[in-house]
Amino acid sequence: MEIGGSVKLAQSKLVLNKASMGCLAVRAKNWSDSADRFLQRCAGAGNTEASYILGMIRFYCARSRRSGAALMVSAANGGHLEAIFSLAVIQFNGSGARKQDRDLTLGAGLCARAAKLGHVDATIELGHCLMDGYGVTSAPVNGRLLLHRAKQRDAENERQQASLGTLYQKTHHANLFLSEWFSLSTDARNGLKSL
Repeated sequence: MEIGGSVKLAQSKLVLNKASMGCLAVRAKNWSDSADRFLQRCAGAGNTEASYILGMIRFYCARSRRSGAALMVSAANGGHLEAIFSLAVIQFNGSGARKQDRDLTLGAGLCARAAKLGHVDATIELGHCLMDGYGVTSAPVNGRLLLHRAKQRDAENERQQASLGTLYQKTHHANLFLSEWFSLSTDARNGLKSL
């Protein structure tokens, strides 16, 4: 294959749509205009993982809450579990808005959606919501049942990963980026491109 053909293939919407986590993961210390553009192209091609990662970066690091939330909503609409759960957390915390703008019912609904699809942390959060009546009608017995199921599901996930000989990574790459970003000095963050 010619080099020109390789470049065209690398810019193909089909290829960008299917770009793996390994291609999309970026370290905060390596953030640049080109990393931002690459994630934008992948998100534009319908890659929900890219939409989620870029949405988290924009929402929390670039303080571009509207753009970041829109990208996370796009990923959530595509069935991305981490995006659904992150939007729930935003609703619970009122991140980026006034405290009175929180929507506990929507947050609990998003947790229920992610939990139904198998997201362990969303199941745990929904269990606590049911136990405390946080955004839903209080149902402590159902809450405890969900917490028990989440614990079982988490243990099962770890066993499956161990049997496959793979490392079970609980922390998503977007969250690793955020952790690294906020551990950088202000001067280092200011020196990075795009944000």
